[in-house]
Amino acid sequence: SDVRYTFIYETVQKYSKTPVRTEVIADNAHVMQFLDDSSCSVLSVAFTDKGPVINTSPTISSDRQIVFYKTRSTHIEDKNIGEVVNVTSISEDPTVAFYNIINKVFSPMLASGNIDSKLQKLMSQLESKLTAYVRHQAPSSNVEKMVNIQSITEEVEFWQYSQESTHRLVEKERAQIFLEFLNLIKDEVTSLDVTALDQTLDVMERIQDHLDDLWKQMPDNAKPYGESRMNDLLEIIGSHWISYIQRELSNLNIWTDAYHIVRDTLTAAIGVCDRFTTSTETLTQQFWKSFALQPWVGDKFICSNMVTFAKRLEEVLSIRVVHEQLIRLLTPGEQQNLDLAAAVKPFSKINPFYCNPYNLPAWNNAVKLYEKAMMPVEKKISEKLKKHFHEIEAQPHQLLREFQRYTELVVRPALKNELVAERETLLAQLLTYMKSLKDEFTKRTSGYNPGKVPSKSGKNLPEIINYVVWAQQLISRVTDTLTTAKNLLGDLQGYDSFARECEGLKTEMWSFIKDQVSMWVGEVEQLLDDRDNPIALQMGGKLMDLSHADGTLKVFYSERLVALLREVRQLTALGFTIPRKIQTVAGTAQKFYRHGVVLKQVANFYNSIDEQMLESQKMMMLDSALAFEETIKNPKQGVTGKAAAMQVTWDNPAELESYINRLQTAADKLTIENRRLRKCHFDIVEKVICLMGVD
Repeated sequence: SDVRYTFIYETVQKYSKTPVRTEVIADNAHVMQFLDDSSCSVLSVAFTDKGPVINTSPTISSDRQIVFYKTRSTHIEDKNIGEVVNVTSISEDPTVAFYNIINKVFSPMLASGNIDSKLQKLMSQLESKLTAYVRHQAPSSNVEKMVNIQSITEEVEFWQYSQESTHRLVEKERAQIFLEFLNLIKDEVTSLDVTALDQTLDVMERIQDHLDDLWKQMPDNAKPYGESRMNDLLEIIGSHWISYIQRELSNLNIWTDAYHIVRDTLTAAIGVCDRFTTSTETLTQQFWKSFALQPWVGDKFICSNMVTFAKRLEEVLSIRVVHEQLIRLLTPGEQQNLDLAAAVKPFSKINPFYCNPYNLPAWNNAVKLYEKAMMPVEKKISEKLKKHFHEIEAQPHQLLREFQRYTELVVRPALKNELVAERETLLAQLLTYMKSLKDEFTKRTSGYNPGKVPSKSGKNLPEIINYVVWAQQLISRVTDTLTTAKNLLGDLQGYDSFARECEGLKTEMWSFIKDQVSMWVGEVEQLLDDRDNPIALQMGGKLMDLSHADGTLKVFYSERLVALLREVRQLTALGFTIPRKIQTVAGTAQKFYRHGVVLKQVANFYNSIDEQMLESQKMMMLDSALAFEETIKNPKQGVTGKAAAMQVTWDNPAELESYINRLQTAADKLTIENRRLRKCHFDIVEKVICLMGVD
């Protein structure tokens, strides 16, 4: 019956993890003293394993505590309990608790008001000293794990203080190295304030690069950035992304704004979440797992808050998509009769983008109310969809597209049951479609003919690439169909048989692709083993050769080598592993590709210059032609005798570059002279023609 004891008891009970008996409070002398003795100003309750320990003189303890204190010396009455008694909790080291209440409550509160500058300076100094102590000297702090750091800015400040406070050069250098990349990450996070949702991909990629660089820093005689601390840093960055998305969505009314704006914004937000999850998985499971100097030893990093947040975004988008599809299918009169607008009203009372265990019941309750309101609507919609699907059931592709269009509606449990017959019709048509794809694949791949490509997938693509791309396109069609069928038809009796058919066809197609790549590898390796085949660029071999039989100039950089370059590049882009032997040849060929192209241009010019010259002018150009031919026959400039006839080879880049420049100069000189003489010739022809008209 005593309100004062009830206040103490209920407050203690809320903070306690286990039930507290009423007599623990009601019969305690310290509680009585605090309530009735005006000189007793403090009552502390420590939550130990043995139960609450109550005292009037708080002590430093590792246990959680709740402290009641009076703002003035008086006894407690029913009327003054709210004015006189303040409550604070201590769930950690008292110094840390003191720092947190200064940093999170009183410092921002006082800074927002008109306070004396001296007091403001004292507060800043106090906060600064507390920050330094908590992060670097408090018993619970550990440089390998973040303590009381909740933002990227605070992490930067931590290492700045470390750099300034230590006297060890090694630690200063370590802090400086980490600060370089942490500041870059901080700048990217800060830039989000002026970045639109659909423009965050570059920011995400740069943050990933900076995190990768930070992890791979190996300071001399000092520890690298630890795994535990990196886990905390990734959590902080994930929280920054969630806060950023929530800010971007705060000005959007999900239920009343234009559908296309809501859809695009939510889709972009979900994309950001997915990219962050993919980015952290790539770092912790691929890049860092294989980093020999400091491999990531734990499981892949998963930001549980980000996963939960992304799931909520998907739920919101699904509800809004369903609502929009209902508006399309129902006439204005039907919408009014079914009170469609009222279906989403339960969501207007909550913020759907705050995801935590405390507002989850409110969200779930809103969803239940929405589902209840949807029951009469779904019955009407099922009739409309049945009629719509029956009208186009003779057109398999159109039927599939319409099912995909209304996926969010069709997958709802009530509509699934109502549309069983229509979904079975779609499943039968998809099975027929899969059989047609299989027949097409079998027909075009039976009796492999290296000279006949099954289907041209792209202009000027090498044969092997055409095979691979064509088969991958078929696999993509099968995969897309299977994904759609799983969502729409997964509960039907014939779905498992259909899924097995699809998976079997995909396996067959992948086997075909692997066989084609293996055949290509064997063919190329056989060519490389043949020393007489020009595909193997001989580094010590000569660049060109002038045939004595027909006088043509031949370049030893084969067209097959050019094709090999394209094949290796495109197969690598498609995700295939190329044997090291072929990669080495392709790398060498790529290195000299530019030179090979120039030499082929020179050779083509030399082999066709005779056709470009006028018969009457050939003797006039004899000196330039002989000089050009001499450059070809004697590539060594400034060398006489037998040494001049020595060939320039691919393995001498300096001589190769010089030789190509001299060839181009000689070819340009011959071209310019030929053009000049041809121009003179045709000028004279025109003058003679004019003279023929003179009487």
